[in-house]
Amino acid sequence: MLSYTKARAMVEERGHERQASRFEDRRAVPLFSAQGLILAEDIVSPEAVPSFDNSAMDGYAVRAAATHHASPEIPVEFDVLGTVAAGDQPGAFDGDGVVEIMTGAPVPAGVFDAVIRVEDTAKIPEDSKVLIKRPVHAGDNIRRRGSDFEWNQKLAGPGQVVTPELMMSAASLGLDTLPVQDPVRIALLITGRELSRFSDKDLAPGMIRDASGPYLQAALNRPDFDLVAHKMLIDDAALFQAEALKILELQPDIIISTGAVSMGKYDFIKDSLMELGAELHFHKVAMRPGKPLLFAEWRNGPVWFGLPGNPVSTVVGWRFFIDPYVRALRGQGPEKPMPARLVKPYKKPEGLTCFLKARSELVEGTFRVEILEGQGSYMLSPLLKANCWVALESEAEFLEQDALVSVYPLSALS
Repeated sequence: MLSYTKARAMVEERGHERQASRFEDRRAVPLFSAQGLILAEDIVSPEAVPSFDNSAMDGYAVRAAATHHASPEIPVEFDVLGTVAAGDQPGAFDGDGVVEIMTGAPVPAGVFDAVIRVEDTAKIPEDSKVLIKRPVHAGDNIRRRGSDFEWNQKLAGPGQVVTPELMMSAASLGLDTLPVQDPVRIALLITGRELSRFSDKDLAPGMIRDASGPYLQAALNRPDFDLVAHKMLIDDAALFQAEALKILELQPDIIISTGAVSMGKYDFIKDSLMELGAELHFHKVAMRPGKPLLFAEWRNGPVWFGLPGNPVSTVVGWRFFIDPYVRALRGQGPEKPMPARLVKPYKKPEGLTCFLKARSELVEGTFRVEILEGQGSYMLSPLLKANCWVALESEAEFLEQDALVSVYPLSALS
């Protein structure tokens, strides 16, 4: 069996090798269609924001040096030369005085180098004058040109997800389209002669409802994925090969199957893929759950992830193999785990990397994690309590209370 570390490295290596061709397939999409998609190139600012010096406060534009002796007890009196509001054209004012200014309005040209808050003044309406009751320094309460975005500043780069925050920044810069990668095309093949559809109300003896298919479909329900096929098959090698050929014609990037990768009479996927011309990279990983996991590819076609049929094995295969492959394919860096302290000691099988359903919380400034009961690969109920995975290295066998372990969010989306 291949170690988890080596198997994951092989998966990520293949993703990186295919990354360049995905960047060649970039396309420009309207800004409001880009949320959730993945950038294909750098986004840089085509202009400065703000594009002009403007006031951060309602108040008065002043020459800072003229206010240095102002105080509440001895305010300094100034003539009000005029008013400038947000949306007004920048202008100049003649005379020795101040200019009433509103938040966002352009700072008048000339000697005006600060803005004093209206709260620090007292207006004398009948004389068009104002009393300044405290000093200000040059630059006070002025938003300088380019203080948010400088011209040609990088906002985001390849592999980053387009978020509402990025869209907001792009809109402020007049970017009406964004260059993105095409969604990753994925096909699902759910196998198992014991499987019934999840919607079936009455199960025949010996049958179980498919849970892996709905999970994977839900995980793929994002703008950056395109689910091109979702088939459910009985355990029949000939039928499987026929359906696999149909799926290959759809030219997906990734094919995911569940079931039929172990060592039983009906576990035919490995041999079938090799007969279809796939190159097998590995079959079986020293991990739990999900040991029989398979990874293959066609050099001019998709990669294939064969996940074991137990539903938690499906989740672990998606979380710790397919998601890292997709990250590499997009040019994203590897996910980093969080360190946490074990609430209770734990004994694990030696020689296997284990992914355990767990619940973490911050306790008095320390990130602590509890491994939950019910670690069987068929047991879904602990996932409803879990908020993370604990990943235990293969060399470990017994971990003491307070041992430092690696923690990953339950979902990569977290």
